[in-house]
Amino acid sequence: MSALTLQRRVLAVLTAAILALALVGNALASAGPSPDPLIATHSQSKKPKHKRKTHRKHRKHTTKKHHAKKKHRTKKRRKAKTPVAPVPAPAPPAPPVSQGFTVGMVSGPAGAWEAGLTAAADLHPKVVRVPFQIGASVSSVQYQVAGMATKGEQALLLAEFPGTIPSDSQAQSLAAWAKAVGPGGTFWQGRSDGNLAVRYIEFGNETNEGYQFGGVSSGSSYISRAQNYARVAQVAATALQGTGVGLLLQGDNGGCGCSQWVDGIFSAVPNINHLISGWTIHPYGPKGRYGPIMDEAVRDTAKHGDTTLPFFITEYGISTSNGSCLDSNYGWPTCLTYDQAASALHGAIDDLHRSYPRLAALFVFEQRDMGNNPNGREDNFGAMKMDGSPKGSFTDEIRWELNTYRG
Repeated sequence: MSALTLQRRVLAVLTAAILALALVGNALASAGPSPDPLIATHSQSKKPKHKRKTHRKHRKHTTKKHHAKKKHRTKKRRKAKTPVAPVPAPAPPAPPVSQGFTVGMVSGPAGAWEAGLTAAADLHPKVVRVPFQIGASVSSVQYQVAGMATKGEQALLLAEFPGTIPSDSQAQSLAAWAKAVGPGGTFWQGRSDGNLAVRYIEFGNETNEGYQFGGVSSGSSYISRAQNYARVAQVAATALQGTGVGLLLQGDNGGCGCSQWVDGIFSAVPNINHLISGWTIHPYGPKGRYGPIMDEAVRDTAKHGDTTLPFFITEYGISTSNGSCLDSNYGWPTCLTYDQAASALHGAIDDLHRSYPRLAALFVFEQRDMGNNPNGREDNFGAMKMDGSPKGSFTDEIRWELNTYRG
């Protein structure tokens, strides 16, 4: 074959190839998008993107900042992901768990009558601690709860047994209170204020203090008292199961500055923290006094594996006779004016709330002065005077606390 002929053939073949390629290009242009599955998937995935953006305005898309290849790969994963059913929340424990932080007040035995005094002074506590002797009749409890409810107050019941440890039958009797005035109790049937049902019963008042037991607040007899207290508390807590009312136990050191009280409780009933709803503490005084008491309660309960049960300061206050000097004042100056006492109380409550996350509630002791002795510490803790008249800025401060911290 001559070189010229070969050149002509090669030229013809190249010309034919160019024409064929031109025809194929026209056919592809008229046929639309490529059927390549990867290209088709990428193209189709753009439409759902805009739909999600339209219907989920507030959902944050983090893939927009990524490279296009990563974006494509991420979308494939999302498309393939199957919805996962949410894990059901664990069932709440039978004893109620406090929510938020509440400042309440402490009443004397005539809680219904005192509710009228506080309302007249424009003091409206959400929760009020009211005392009853353990074994008190259901009707007497209902009477006080009813009077407080008319003023929109919820009662925290204190079961008192000063200077002694109650019997098993007395402890079991608390269930009758709970079934009457607790959540869904007989007292609330047909009423519209069932939200004020009792949620807690405090088991004893300062049983861990020495003054009720001959001054003994440490040693073997003190530990024995704690053990006996815990065993009867277990009976009470068991009786309250299913009522929606939880039991609160005394958890501070009783003045000994030691762990003997809480150690004694756990030595008698190691699982006591699973039966009750919280610990009560009475840390009177400025930070130099209340700080060690609170810190000891934190350590003592944690030592036995409890780091979560809430603390309830069921008594805290400052005594003031507006400048008249008192016989003592738990470490506060004895001659505080109402203004000075108001400022001190505000700072203490704020610090306690901020410093102890387990603190669920603090109850200001007390609603009105116990007596008229201008120099007696115990006579002048009231938010009001004995006759219900206000104590100036001190009453104003307590009103602010009640209105601010309502759980």
